[in-house]
Amino acid sequence: MPGTMYPSKHFTLSVALLLVLAPLSGVVVPLVGTVTAANDGDGAAGATELSSCTVIDQPGTYVLTEDITDSSEGICIDIRSSDVTFDGNGHVVAGNLSREEINESTAGPPPRDRVGVGVNVRADERVSNVSVSNVTVSNWYHGVLSENVSGGSTSGITAYDNGGGIIYDNSSDVSVTDSTSMENLILGVIVDSRAGVPNANNTIADNTLRNNSVFGAALFLSNGSTVANNTATENLFGVMAFGTTNTTVTNNIASNNRYIGVLVEGFPLNNSTVGEPIDDVEPAVPRTNSRENLVVDNDATNNTFGGIALGNTDDTLVVDNDVSETGPAPAKVYPFTTRASAGILAENATNNTVVNTTASDVEYVYAGFNSSETTVRNAETDSGRVSFVAGDVGVAPVADLPEPPAGQAAFGEGLNTTAFGENESLTVTFHYDEAALEEANRNEKSLNVYRYDEATGEWTVVCDDYVLDTEANTVTATVDDPNGVVAPLANDDPNSTST
Repeated sequence: MPGTMYPSKHFTLSVALLLVLAPLSGVVVPLVGTVTAANDGDGAAGATELSSCTVIDQPGTYVLTEDITDSSEGICIDIRSSDVTFDGNGHVVAGNLSREEINESTAGPPPRDRVGVGVNVRADERVSNVSVSNVTVSNWYHGVLSENVSGGSTSGITAYDNGGGIIYDNSSDVSVTDSTSMENLILGVIVDSRAGVPNANNTIADNTLRNNSVFGAALFLSNGSTVANNTATENLFGVMAFGTTNTTVTNNIASNNRYIGVLVEGFPLNNSTVGEPIDDVEPAVPRTNSRENLVVDNDATNNTFGGIALGNTDDTLVVDNDVSETGPAPAKVYPFTTRASAGILAENATNNTVVNTTASDVEYVYAGFNSSETTVRNAETDSGRVSFVAGDVGVAPVADLPEPPAGQAAFGEGLNTTAFGENESLTVTFHYDEAALEEANRNEKSLNVYRYDEATGEWTVVCDDYVLDTEANTVTATVDDPNGVVAPLANDDPNSTST
């Protein structure tokens, strides 16, 4: 992987990775292996048996009958036709590239004798209905590489010690399922669009993606797609959706990754703001190519830097995720100006909504940079449940509140807030227990949101136009100075009301 693992502009090395993963031209044409009609044995009746590296240029069913090891071919199984089923039958297709040679290849154009693809699906024209299954690929630059495919599937693959495990490029209506991709130098599974034209309706599901140097599973420019039920651990990024719209990331275990569990990111399309007209033309041009995605029911716990990150992403809904045990970050990490980590991270993000998040044992529940209108509802922290709308701030739980002023007590969780940028904004909603107020003989109408200034040691009301909702048992206020501890306090006089 060339360069640093941490980006200098966005969360990922997206552009560099697209270049690295670009399928290589000038590959060595493989020798045609043994091809015989199969009547019995390992293959199904009517299938064609393969026993060595082979070009498949006719429709049909093909079955591998023995392991291929230490291959020096540029491409081993080379599928150039539509309507092909290739069944590895549990066998191995292994190249002869060492990790050192593959690593050298990622740093620049690889020499011809180091170009290597285990199973390749590619033709001069777009192919369709190609299935690759039940094969182990290792020691290739690309383990399984499919380009310009419609209606393809890859399943039951074990890919390890490759540059990239399983790759689809410029393909739609394809799926990668029930596979294991691990210990690859760059990625486990990716569905990409190197040509820059969005693809659609792709699925990455039910895979195990472990200890890949960058991505576990990644979608690039893939709209209306799904990443579901994968286990992505010990990667740099567990699951990533880049430049997607109407895409769902759901029920994944994206934990114990070295950077971020789930990353939804895009790049800006123009300088407009979503919802505003451009030159009086309606509708407005979208601000980013990453929008209207759904991130739901993921276990994004125990990641070093971020549980779920939203970068250059708008109008995305994040629901019922667990981002607990995030951090601590081992060092100063971009884009943070200080050493920090967050369960929910937003950078250059607008109008995203995060609902019902579990955020226990985190440094920050939320951290925003150059972001606006991130709505967080019902985040369960170590000190209670909280909701807020935030911009460039960090919002962290407080285990032990500073002593309230004489005659007042806290009824609800406290938060430690930190301004991170010029777009600092925070409106916080605290949920309180009415029964606890009654037991303490306090008037709930005396509740208000106060801020503690560590420099002066004083608590002050954060604003005059707070909102107390006695039906929902919440108190809401805009925090004009989001630096310090904020908490809901009530007076000890049962007849008093807040002023």
